[in-house]
Amino acid sequence: MNNSDDIRYEIRNDIEEIIKMNNIDRNKFHEADKLSYKKITDKLYYTFCDYNKYPTVQTSYMWTRLRKDCKSTIFAYRSAFSDEKEYFRTVAEEISDEYSDKYLYLITDGGWVYEGVLGEMINVLCRIPPYIEEFYIFPKDNSWLIIHTDDGECMLKIMK
Repeated sequence: MNNSDDIRYEIRNDIEEIIKMNNIDRNKFHEADKLSYKKITDKLYYTFCDYNKYPTVQTSYMWTRLRKDCKSTIFAYRSAFSDEKEYFRTVAEEISDEYSDKYLYLITDGGWVYEGVLGEMINVLCRIPPYIEEFYIFPKDNSWLIIHTDDGECMLKIMK
């Protein structure tokens, strides 16, 4: 394994450790089936990204390739929170109650895809080391997208 692979796997290993150490219910949060990764990421990319201008599907820095017709709203700046956990908990405030018990997707650095209910997802995010650079949360119908970008030090909600 080379250095970039080590970095790519680091977030996955950390999430796996968080799940084990905190007894996260794997029925409520788990890594998605790897055979589904491409379908999940492609659907997300083609829903929200300008695939005519950026035809190669990739999850890294996906927030830089959003379509112009998507409506975006910044809802949290990291600098406004003294606690990283409070910053990540703001995600729940942006997601309608109708999704509280539905399975959502989470894509992290390195393109790792997880699925789970919002409460467990936030539980995991609040324990992730602060080196996470970006993540994407969205429902299976791709009707909206939450983005955390470390470069922008903020979270955004994107609507189709």
